[in-house]
Amino acid sequence: MAFDQRLAHMWRALPILPGDQLPRNTAIKSSFVTSMMANCWQLVWHENDQLIIHHEGENVDAMWGDTPTGEDYLANYSPDRKAALLKFYQTLFDQPCGATIVRKIDRNDGQHHELTTNFVPLLDSEGKQRILFGTSEMDGNFKSASGGRLNFDRAVPTFTGFIDLGFGLPD
Repeated sequence: MAFDQRLAHMWRALPILPGDQLPRNTAIKSSFVTSMMANCWQLVWHENDQLIIHHEGENVDAMWGDTPTGEDYLANYSPDRKAALLKFYQTLFDQPCGATIVRKIDRNDGQHHELTTNFVPLLDSEGKQRILFGTSEMDGNFKSASGGRLNFDRAVPTFTGFIDLGFGLPD
């Protein structure tokens, strides 16, 4: 499964400020994301281990079945799966790298899909490791919001991989 090269290109083009290990989300310009804007999303990691959705493109809304801005993405998962996801996402900051997850996922109306998600870590405007920026694409047979909400907790990962962004890969 291929990592979204548009996302990797955008990440590598972002400036890294002296003393920072990662680019800051404030460096993202619309010209960097125009070709993938409809499929973009941004999660902000809060101290209480919530990943709050701060932005999502129109295709992401259609995939979700609604507009989840302001929601905790991890609230869609059981406590065990949430803990595993937090550990996985922390790895992206500990060993700066991108990631791809492909999963079989159902919508609440019974539709079955394949969802591919790619993401990279960023610093927030204050230099804290808090931002996950990514793209999501679903197989071509999904209907728009009328299809019901995605059921993330029952999703089955079929591929998970890390992408080297110039710092190596996690062990």
